[in-house]
Amino acid sequence: MKKLTVAALIAGPFALAFATFAPTYKLTLDGQVVTTEGTLINGRLFVPADSIAKALGKSYTYKPGSTVATIDANGGQFQATGAEGKTGSWLFNGRTRVMLGTSFEDLNDRKVISLEVRNAEPTKKGYNFGFQNTKYTLYDADGNSIEGNIVSDDYYSYDIQPATMKRIQVKYRFTEGFKPVRMVLSLQTQISGHPPKDEIFRISLVQ
Repeated sequence: MKKLTVAALIAGPFALAFATFAPTYKLTLDGQVVTTEGTLINGRLFVPADSIAKALGKSYTYKPGSTVATIDANGGQFQATGAEGKTGSWLFNGRTRVMLGTSFEDLNDRKVISLEVRNAEPTKKGYNFGFQNTKYTLYDADGNSIEGNIVSDDYYSYDIQPATMKRIQVKYRFTEGFKPVRMVLSLQTQISGHPPKDEIFRISLVQ
């Protein structure tokens, strides 16, 4: 069970309209900074809802003019339960097993880390590794984040048979000053004849 370390009122971006001259407040989730954009108003902490949704591996929607913001599981009723763990260990969410390598390596102007994926369902399943709906997000200890940078010749889409493993490389551009401590991996998968699913894995990079 995730635990927020401060009481937070989840609201849409309009809640930050009064934050221009306010001091900085941080919100942490399980010891990791989710956002540094919190604003204290009349004793209540306001934070961007999209930051919390992203940290939890969920989707955030807000329609301009609406009075309701929504945080929901990506893919709605078809969302697989998220799995958590560390690099070098297999993570299992009931549908897929993944294992992230234990270290980044240099490749030209990028950092790369290996990712092994195994189809744990009893039927062939498609994995879209390098497309827009699959996201690899790195976080540092202060809650700063960076999206994975997949180059054009590395767009992957594979059908993986049951109990079969595929190894790919996840590539990033980030400066030496950025020290990632956590990855949120969202894989889009699909079984023929069924809607796509977004499978969420939250992986600690700290050994």
